[in-house]
Amino acid sequence: PAPAGLPPRQVIGYRSWFTVTVRDTVGPAARLAATFVVDSLVADSGVLLPPMMNLAAARGLTVSGWVAPTGELQEAVYSDSTVVQSLSLLLGWFRRFFPHLPADGVQPGREWSDTLTTTEPGGTATVTRTIELHARAAPAWERRPEGDALRLDAAETYQFTGTGDGGGQPLALQGTGTRAGTDYIAMDGRYLGGTSRDSVALTITLPQQGITIPQRQLGTLSVQLVPR
Repeated sequence: PAPAGLPPRQVIGYRSWFTVTVRDTVGPAARLAATFVVDSLVADSGVLLPPMMNLAAARGLTVSGWVAPTGELQEAVYSDSTVVQSLSLLLGWFRRFFPHLPADGVQPGREWSDTLTTTEPGGTATVTRTIELHARAAPAWERRPEGDALRLDAAETYQFTGTGDGGGQPLALQGTGTRAGTDYIAMDGRYLGGTSRDSVALTITLPQQGITIPQRQLGTLSVQLVPR
């Protein structure tokens, strides 16, 4: 059963429009400067968001950072920390927006595995995540509306822990999850979009109150390239 005051099941569906600029100037550690600018966030029809989630506040939000050769967005800086705190549940995907690739590139038919450790600041907690990744590229290029593309299929299992502040009270969280995704990249290296699904089991602990809250979260992310 859900804790008092919380619905047993909550669906949060939304669409976002944004632009991404990756500059070809190479910075430290062979990283590329990247900037995301949010145009708008819109809740799906019939979705009732919590009152603290003001989607209109995200308009114009800028996220700047560095894209590593592997695809991870590092050292992300948000233009408005207050907006990020209230909408962290909807904005956390920036850090893993691009697919993870081998440092020396990918070719048709290649398979690879990797272990990744990331630290992800959020609205209420900073989370350290350890990921076991297994991925493979399709054996041949595919014809898509955007042009020839290489399909990448990836499966992840991960563990995470975090600490933070929940309304003036310290909190801790830990959990495990799985993620499966399909992405497409063009011959010139452009990211053409993809889909992914997450399943997470986590426990939130409020030690001062002696409260433990188990949760199950299911998520779907779809990225579509919009022609200019």
